Amino acid sequence: MSSIEEKVIAEIRQRAEKGEAKYGTTMDRDDLSLKEWLQHLKEELMDGVIYTQKIIDLLGAWENELR
Repeated sequence: MSSIEEKVIAEIRQRAEKGEAKYGTTMDRDDLSLKEWLQHLKEELMDGVIYTQKIIDLLGAWENELR
């Protein structure tokens, strides 16, 4: 396994521990319906789109500064 994969695994472990401490449960939970799981996924993906747009905006500003 590469060092990159090791870093990702370590980060997943850290996030899992943080999530369990914050929410008092793990992904092994069975109290959510399929629709609720999909809603959680949708919200996470929307956050990802917002972060992507922010980075695109920053890159555009940096490119303009270089000109």
